[in-house]
Amino acid sequence: APGRRRPRCSECSRVFVHGCFWHRHRGCRFATTPSTNAEFWNAKFARNVARDAANEERLKALGWRPLVIWGCETSDADALDALFWQIRACGADGS
Repeated sequence: APGRRRPRCSECSRVFVHGCFWHRHRGCRFATTPSTNAEFWNAKFARNVARDAANEERLKALGWRPLVIWGCETSDADALDALFWQIRACGADGS
């Protein structure tokens, strides 16, 4: 629509903080699989990963920008602060 401003990416981003264990952070030391009842756990994890992928695709189709932060990445306060400011600043050029 004419006169409609382009949204900043911080306004159209959706941030998810995924637990490495439950959402299967590939290559992460926290994404272990319990040795007991492995069939149950593998099926549960597969459903979680499939649901995450479907949700991301739905959001993208609606014009949102999903951003996943993994649980293991949240222990570094400086890195989280930098990420916050990067998300906030990306709207300056509309990207």
